[in-house]
Amino acid sequence: MSRMRIKCTFEKVFTLMLFYILMASTLMFPVTASNVGVKVGDWAKYDISFEYTWTSETEEEPSFLQEARNRDWNNVTVIEIIGSAIRTRVVTHVKNGTEFTDTYFGDIATGEGNFTFPMLITADRSAGENIAVDDPDSAVINKTVSMNYAGANRNVSFVPIFDGEVGWSSEEGRHVINGNGSIRYYYFDKKTGFLCQFDLLSKESYPSYGLLIHMGIVMEQTNLWVPDVFSGWWVVVAVVIIVPAALFCFSWAKKKKRRRFAPHH
Repeated sequence: MSRMRIKCTFEKVFTLMLFYILMASTLMFPVTASNVGVKVGDWAKYDISFEYTWTSETEEEPSFLQEARNRDWNNVTVIEIIGSAIRTRVVTHVKNGTEFTDTYFGDIATGEGNFTFPMLITADRSAGENIAVDDPDSAVINKTVSMNYAGANRNVSFVPIFDGEVGWSSEEGRHVINGNGSIRYYYFDKKTGFLCQFDLLSKESYPSYGLLIHMGIVMEQTNLWVPDVFSGWWVVVAVVIIVPAALFCFSWAKKKKRRRFAPHH
């Protein structure tokens, strides 16, 4: 396989070193300004994990795979909103301490611009509804689930997208890649439409090389909502009150037992 073929394949596997997108246009859909759930200044910080396995006896490992693994986190900020068009600034932090910034502008109503990865979708969509409001063939929200992101329990829309040779394994109880393909799971905050989590499993197997990628993006911090009241107060209560009380009772019972069996003169 030529390097040109491999280069094109890799560009499909990992676009912009940030979000892996195949058929990204399926997540760009017509909305009205009232469906935009964010405002200027809203931001979210994501932890990034990127692991891969490369096998080849004839082809050199592409450098961008290691570069992708060195990504540490991203901070996505909404800097401008014009109707349903949104401009975002994405700061990418590398594990060696360096950073670089990109700006994206896209109309989520038309899909125009370079806003080509789904970090924002229409707000207040429900299970069973198409992501593309006016496209009955677009991806459907599988279900709405409660998950914890950035310190708060949120209702999130789960959107699974499969590409290639993907099937359901009854033995494992999950979707698996049987040949070449990808499994992508998106979790979008229902109220704001902001991406909360993205999981990718991609597999490519050819005579000249094999590539397995597992990527994860998880929202760690945001100003979109206030973290829930510390749910671990009971732990503090246990440490500060219950544990000392239990130790006191144990000590008192031990002393009482000692006095009870002490010899009398």
